[in-house]
Amino acid sequence: MVIRAAATAGDDLAGCAFYIPAKGQSTSIPRKNLAPLGDRTLVQLPIEIALELGVPAGRVIVSTEDATIADVARRSGASVWPRPAELATSTATVRQVLRHDAGRLHSLLGDDGIVTVLLPTSPFRRGEDVRRAVTTLRAHPEAHGLVSVSPYPSPVSYRLELAESGGLLGFPEGDEVFNSRSRRQ
Repeated sequence: MVIRAAATAGDDLAGCAFYIPAKGQSTSIPRKNLAPLGDRTLVQLPIEIALELGVPAGRVIVSTEDATIADVARRSGASVWPRPAELATSTATVRQVLRHDAGRLHSLLGDDGIVTVLLPTSPFRRGEDVRRAVTTLRAHPEAHGLVSVSPYPSPVSYRLELAESGGLLGFPEGDEVFNSRSRRQ
């Protein structure tokens, strides 16, 4: 997910911060953000992508309440922004965590920044796709954000369609299945 504050000129990733929400506890898979994938943990993968893209370490931010995740993040080159325990529950959403850090993000990026959210639980993204997402968002100044999607065979409640306008159709605001899925970090 890429969220725009406003358009930014210059290098394609200048004025971007990469925000990685990584809570320590999970009801579905305990300590999942520290789970290994190959020779790295899930939380290390988005950090590496951001740093390989040339984003300064001060703009690669891991939000966590967990000391072990914080340590792994720092050793991997990211900044760590502590989050309160109430934003590390199974019901806390990424949106709530972003709102908690909105002031700090604005101080870091100003009015023209772009916050790129990289979930550790989506480990197969490529740096070129992230760069293309930011470039696409900048090319559409009328857009407030961008969410990456891919074909998904089921369940039907997760399916979204691209409208002629370029927006999403079938985005079920009140759909409990969608809402429960969107809060996982």
